[in-house]
Amino acid sequence: MTSSFDADLPANIAPDFSAFYRRLQDISGYQLDRLRNATSAALLRDYENELSEAFHDVETRLKALQLAPEDYDRSSEVNAVRSEAEKASRELQQTRQASRDALLAARRGLATRSEAQARAELNLGQKQERSKLADRS
Repeated sequence: MTSSFDADLPANIAPDFSAFYRRLQDISGYQLDRLRNATSAALLRDYENELSEAFHDVETRLKALQLAPEDYDRSSEVNAVRSEAEKASRELQQTRQASRDALLAARRGLATRSEAQARAELNLGQKQERSKLADRS
């Protein structure tokens, strides 16, 4: 995530970009890992909902940042804000792609665990059935 800004970026908007990047870092560094490692369908749904809310928040912030160049008169400031907003947009898109990958991984993981559990139960049932048959003989 971006941490240093162009020297022409107005000081009054830098905190807004910083807040955007912090929120995006929270999604990347915490929420996606949690989603990827969900242990049940219910947890996965909860994490998906939280992630959706987080993306709504950063998208709202980004829209405001993309409109911010209109608030400046100097072309260097306008260009710096516009450039930073474009970088922020690219990072948001990369994080969205990572979230789709994490969601697919989580769903595959749940399906694999569910399959393994079903196999184990089937094997246990077969062993119990064999044991009952052996006891009858």
